[in-house]
Amino acid sequence: KTAAETAILGDILLNFGLSGFSNMAAAAVTNPIDVLKVKLQLDKTNNSMMQRVTNLVRDEGAAGLFTRGLPASLMREGVYGTIRLGAYDQIKSQLDHVGIPALSEGSALGKVVAAGTAGGGGGAAR
Repeated sequence: KTAAETAILGDILLNFGLSGFSNMAAAAVTNPIDVLKVKLQLDKTNNSMMQRVTNLVRDEGAAGLFTRGLPASLMREGVYGTIRLGAYDQIKSQLDHVGIPALSEGSALGKVVAAGTAGGGGGAAR
């Protein structure tokens, strides 16, 4: 491999790695909100939302908001998010090299095609 090829491969790997890390970090930060949402959807009492949240924290502990479901969320984002976000820039770049002006990297259609392809690829991996 040439130095240029090695540099490009390094950039691609860095892009995918940072994509996965950012998606997993976001999943970890928002996990308590997801846990609360699901618990509130399943709670059939007529209590106010604050009463239900207070009861949930009292019964299951505050740590349960951060740990319940977290491994599944991290795994999902580690696979789906890494592929989806990491592939987006690569697909946009490849569309620009095709030579069709409507699909160039700066065009709205090119961005939609790149996002749809990256999302589909990530969804297939899920």
